[in-house]
Amino acid sequence: MYLCRPRRSSPRGRPFWDLYTDDQIDLPTVAPMPFAELDPHSLRLQEMCGNEDGGYTEAELRRARRGCNSAVSYVDHLLGWVLNTLCSAPPSCRTTWNVSS
Repeated sequence: MYLCRPRRSSPRGRPFWDLYTDDQIDLPTVAPMPFAELDPHSLRLQEMCGNEDGGYTEAELRRARRGCNSAVSYVDHLLGWVLNTLCSAPPSCRTTWNVSS
């Protein structure tokens, strides 16, 4: 089973997004690094996102973290579906499987 999908900026579906509310999302506890101290890859990502000033609003941080949480819940849902399918199969159909990232 291949869980990779084309990347998109929206969450993995409204049901997974709605599992969380903004007040449940913790903000980062570590301050952002100064822009001048970023490694080349991080610097490129910041520039691609149009974040040369180095700051995100609290709403943007919560939205990004909520999207990450919803994506993890989506993958958890898919893995649960696979496990249920495997466990309900007759013993002769069962197989060994490996999950990696």
